[in-house]
Amino acid sequence: MGAQVVIGVDIYCHSPRQQGNSFLTAFTKVARTQTCLVSRAEMPEADMLIAPSVSVTDMHSAAQRTQAIMAGYQAARQAMPKIVALLDKKASA
Repeated sequence: MGAQVVIGVDIYCHSPRQQGNSFLTAFTKVARTQTCLVSRAEMPEADMLIAPSVSVTDMHSAAQRTQAIMAGYQAARQAMPKIVALLDKKASA
């Protein structure tokens, strides 16, 4: 699409895995494995990958959504020096 720099964000494949043996947990593990296998081919296309550690067990939980947002915010802040260096490198190339 013409982007000079691509920053990927993975909040799924690099996060802690759910524990348990229930049907729903097993289904979630299979779905996650399939999704991550497909996205594995796309991840190297990013110039940088930010992967905060996020564990969401209830998609309807406002508290867990807030925790996930904050984990992403902190990971992006930590990555900012590398992002700036990457942008500087691309700009001078």
